Amino acid sequence: MPTFSLVNGSAEPETHTTSASTVGELRSEMSFGENTVISVDGTKAADSRQLLDGSIVSAVSTNKTGG
Repeated sequence: MPTFSLVNGSAEPETHTTSASTVGELRSEMSFGENTVISVDGTKAADSRQLLDGSIVSAVSTNKTGG
């Protein structure tokens, strides 16, 4: 089970452990919608990208409104 750092709506990364082995599985496990862009180690990641132990994952929702 990979352990990774997640930046999602906060300035500081939080450490998480997951049973997901790919970004798509992580998207389902963490209930990230299809409008969420997920990057792994600074690169936008396809759902098929493998998650590795120690990765830095960021999740940004693209359907934000307001100012």
